[in-house]
Amino acid sequence: MKGLFSIVSAALFATAVIAVAPPAELGPLDGLVDGALGEITNILDVRDDLHFNPVDIELKTLATGEISPRYMTNAKRMARGLNPKAPVNLRDLPTSTVSATLPKRSTAPNLNSRSYTGTVSVVSNDNSSVIGYVSASPNKYGQYGLCTDVDAALKVSFTVSDDSSPFDITASNGISDFPFFGAIVGHASKAVDLVSGALNYVALGGVEQCGLGAIPSIISNAFSFITGISVAVESAIWSISDDLELSLGWVNSDGSKPESTDLVYVSTEDALVLTGDLPVFRNSFGFSADVSVSCSLKLVVS
Repeated sequence: MKGLFSIVSAALFATAVIAVAPPAELGPLDGLVDGALGEITNILDVRDDLHFNPVDIELKTLATGEISPRYMTNAKRMARGLNPKAPVNLRDLPTSTVSATLPKRSTAPNLNSRSYTGTVSVVSNDNSSVIGYVSASPNKYGQYGLCTDVDAALKVSFTVSDDSSPFDITASNGISDFPFFGAIVGHASKAVDLVSGALNYVALGGVEQCGLGAIPSIISNAFSFITGISVAVESAIWSISDDLELSLGWVNSDGSKPESTDLVYVSTEDALVLTGDLPVFRNSFGFSADVSVSCSLKLVVS
């Protein structure tokens, strides 16, 4: 009987220890498949609160203004008295960088391509009024929001080919070290795919160049630089209509396109966001239609 009592007591003690043991903390890359895809770092099931962006963490400061010299063409570098860029040896690049940034891009000149420069106006889908311009100054998380003064607007440039391929947009006066105007998976997203019934969203921000039509990739971006949190991004996702409306063609992790997406401006975060389910997005954060304005982007040619 005494031996049985000792066994039962030991079992009860072990159960109590397990019950009070703190949950393991997530690392910066936990939840990622092969370091590139899948569930992103911030898994909602283990959090007490839902935040559009992280809170109570130390944020780094971004450099903004003229594009960093490392992204300048050789002509622009020489005009500033800088040496031409050295040729890139692909064997010297990390594997993850090569896979993320080496798409099937044609190097042959396209005589039918069209180049554009200008600013980007943000138009309300409710009444077709211009509510502002994409601002050259991002929020503190490296996400682009709005300004009302066109002189403070983001200046963009891009080239469109004749085969309707998606393209990159470069910003000349935005985030210096992340000059591509791309999309960054949202902090509270549970996965990289924009699908109906899910909270998942991406915010427009500064990124490095990704592959043409590439699936979400873990590469350098403004949000990750500022927060230290690794998230996936895409850059070559843009298309333009005959009336100069710019559209985002996010690519899901299986290479498919979302069935539908909505672009909204979240005024409380000063961020432009693409979501696969606007009602779920609004309900999850408690955003009203006035706070999360359904909108579209239109190029203002300069």
